Amino acid sequence: MTAHPPVHDHTRPGRGAQRFGAALLALTGLFTLGLVTNHPTLGARHDVQAVAVGIQALARVDRLVHGLLMLVLCLQAIGFYIFSARLGWRSPAVGAGFTAFAAGVVVMTIPATLDGFVTPDLAAACLKLSMGCSGADAGALRLVAVMIQDFTKLALTLMSAAALGWGLALVPRGGWLSRIAGVVGLVCAVLPAWVLLTSEVYLRPGNLAEIIAAQVVWTLAAAAVLLLGGGAKS
Repeated sequence: MTAHPPVHDHTRPGRGAQRFGAALLALTGLFTLGLVTNHPTLGARHDVQAVAVGIQALARVDRLVHGLLMLVLCLQAIGFYIFSARLGWRSPAVGAGFTAFAAGVVVMTIPATLDGFVTPDLAAACLKLSMGCSGADAGALRLVAVMIQDFTKLALTLMSAAALGWGLALVPRGGWLSRIAGVVGLVCAVLPAWVLLTSEVYLRPGNLAEIIAAQVVWTLAAAAVLLLGGGAKS
């Protein structure tokens, strides 16, 4: 009889890469929560000129927060790429999870750009006019605000779908850590989806905080799988 050597999965990241991925996931998850909770907000103002002045006053902070958010999400995608490689690309649920997350990151750049850059530029443009901001400017700002909400909801839905895919991939695997992380992924996918489906046009700050908190919990669970060596196919 001929002895066959064991087949090794050369696509699985090494321990150093897994530790790096775990650090990326944990740090970016917590940093995202910090950015969202410190998102600049504009108080209630009914006059379009006052709204434009308020937006312009927050423009620098807006650009910094949303620019950092896009950078952090790209770094988080790298962490989830390593996480997916750890679980194994042969699993359809793993591939679907990473695809959904990557799509969510791409979609999230749209509201981040609109909120952090386009809105301040619209406000600055109308304030430079000799007649000041008009009703047309108010309509443009309102349209951009609705687009920000809808694209944000789409991005968060895709990220929830990613947690669902990864959770489904983890639950059947051996080991308590994989099963617990899988259940966390499923719960952290369903709760944000429910909040998004039952929300109004504008997400309330409390609802957004709940969604982001659930996603951070899942991100930390994925980091634990990478750091403690769970998630291997049994």
